[in-house]
Amino acid sequence: ELGGLIHLYPLDDIIKIALISDNKPDEICERMWRDYKFQSKISASRLAGREKQLILKFWRNQT
Repeated sequence: ELGGLIHLYPLDDIIKIALISDNKPDEICERMWRDYKFQSKISASRLAGREKQLILKFWRNQT
């Protein structure tokens, strides 16, 4: 559950999450924006055999 993870970090921290493409990174990014207002981008990706591995970076702009 993302909610439990998010509450461990201060609002101005950067969060990086490692996952595979089967984890639906687009849906995770959309949910992090919708529910927690985190912006996101794929900061790294690579193929390991047939598996695509990704690092997602999340952050919030403080205003």
